[in-house]
Amino acid sequence: MNLPFNTRKAIEAAAVILRAHGKKTTRLRLLKLLYLAERKCLRDTGRGMIGGKLTIMRHGPLHSAVYDLIKGVHRDEAQWSERFISDGPLLIRLDSEPKMAALSPYEVETLRELVDFHAQMDDYDLAEYTHGLPEVKGQRPTGDTSVDLPVEEVMQCVCPAQHRDEMIAELKESIAVDAAAK
Repeated sequence: MNLPFNTRKAIEAAAVILRAHGKKTTRLRLLKLLYLAERKCLRDTGRGMIGGKLTIMRHGPLHSAVYDLIKGVHRDEAQWSERFISDGPLLIRLDSEPKMAALSPYEVETLRELVDFHAQMDDYDLAEYTHGLPEVKGQRPTGDTSVDLPVEEVMQCVCPAQHRDEMIAELKESIAVDAAAK
């Protein structure tokens, strides 16, 4: 199961992280912090923050759609490029502030807390940290290969045991209802 990807929320979440880093950070740091935020939202609420396909790559887990936005190969790349500029092969810069309307106050606070909590880690320590997460452990693809990371696997590792099955069932039902409404 993959959650529907919300480009608007991805743009706002990336902007929150970049603002906290002086409007510029590495792609690696941005991708790791966005994954950690998704993980925390799944644990706390049973819902993701920005959704989309989760993938494990050489430097750990990430949102596949956000990575595609950064690389310029996602269908919504034009929306992304209105706000962000790749500053060389490794850096990304916030060029234009998005209107903040899609993220909840809880989600914004979650992003800020994660930025602060991981501020002392360099990028590769942060990547190693994500490789140590239970849902990622033992999966270290090489080169440009990747391994899909289903949301259910993340939830199995992070959601409170007494509510886990119910949270997963509710999320599946919500996705089905949203799909039927389209």
